[in-house]
Amino acid sequence: AFARTMVVLLSLEGRFLQVPPSLCQLLGYRAEELQAMSCLELVHPDDRPRTIEMLEALRQGKCRNLESEHRCLGRDGRVVWLYLDATVIFDDDGQSQQFMVYLRDITRQKVAEAELEAARAELEQRVAERTAELRRANEVLHQEIAQRQLAEASHLQALSRVETDFGNAGS
Repeated sequence: AFARTMVVLLSLEGRFLQVPPSLCQLLGYRAEELQAMSCLELVHPDDRPRTIEMLEALRQGKCRNLESEHRCLGRDGRVVWLYLDATVIFDDDGQSQQFMVYLRDITRQKVAEAELEAARAELEQRVAERTAELRRANEVLHQEIAQRQLAEASHLQALSRVETDFGNAGS
């Protein structure tokens, strides 16, 4: 199991300055390897533009803190979902020095959400199929009722003619 919250220090360029062992274990890298990398190298390609925007907003002082969810790629290529809370650390003169990022592995949560969404979609599909079946059965039933009503009306007419013919014959 990994630490509930991991604290990472990044340079303003996104290089790892301080990496907790739990992050190394989670992603499959040694601390020295991560410290030689930019955090963007680990971010899933589809999430990189958003991550770059986020780092730029922090670096330029447009905000002091950002929270987000990102997909990262472990050494083995598997996707690891991370919730991150990034804050700018300033020096005494108010200049941005580095980022402090709190990370939490939310992969299990994301997998559970995906499974729940798949189950919901399957259930909706089943409901749609069953509704269509019931609609068809209802149409067939209405047709049968209409046919029986016609047959009954035809029988009643025939019976009425027979009664009329017997009534006229008896007079």
